[in-house]
Amino acid sequence: MKRRLIPLLLCLTFLVAGFGLAQDTIRIAFVNPNALLAAHPAGQAAADLIKQRDDEIAGLMTEVQGLQQKAETAAGLTAEERARATLLIRTIDEVRGRYTQDIQAASAPAVEAINAAVAAVAQANGYQLVLDGDLAGTTGIGLVVYADPNYAIDITEQVIAQMNGQ
Repeated sequence: MKRRLIPLLLCLTFLVAGFGLAQDTIRIAFVNPNALLAAHPAGQAAADLIKQRDDEIAGLMTEVQGLQQKAETAAGLTAEERARATLLIRTIDEVRGRYTQDIQAASAPAVEAINAAVAAVAQANGYQLVLDGDLAGTTGIGLVVYADPNYAIDITEQVIAQMNGQ
């Protein structure tokens, strides 16, 4: 009988201890990463590069779309038009690749500063978890399925102030 009682008491002890731990609260906050990136000078430089990339690709995309529409007609594309479409698509991919590296390099200082500021604000205010508010979204699609708006604390402005040295 005593042999059965010891494991039962151990299980009960762990259960009670676990229940006590489960009652600790976790403080969670959200940030808007787009606002943080826009608030940093390097983030603005990256945004300018994104606009340049989009402007450069826009004309090429218009031509590709025209060729795609023609391909869907009964006439189809000539061999020369197919070659042109292939070249345009390859050019678009190359432009995207070139800009991706430039955008990452331009935004790196902002990302470093944002990460440091988020960590500083979170530690100063006792937040154990900071989530991407854009990814969490209000629709429940993304990182968080549900967040009570009364408890969803947005620390974006505090992080921007931290980045600006305030």
